[in-house]
Amino acid sequence: MKLGNKQLVEKLSQSAIYRDYARAFSAATGLPLALRPVEHWQLGMDGAANENPFCELMARSNHVCAACLEVQRKLTQKVG
Repeated sequence: MKLGNKQLVEKLSQSAIYRDYARAFSAATGLPLALRPVEHWQLGMDGAANENPFCELMARSNHVCAACLEVQRKLTQKVG
């Protein structure tokens, strides 16, 4: 069975090893961790533990939120 990008990320995110790693990463850094598909147009950390308060505030405005997601998209394209 071949999984698409989104399905693969969902499966990995649900795995025990990823959840343990994400929990340890957050505990060590104070930052949230999330896997996202390549083509992703939603906030990755929305409602996550240790969500950045600035990002949480900015996400309250659809216009600002869209601008932030656009910057993330451009950065992702540059990285490859």
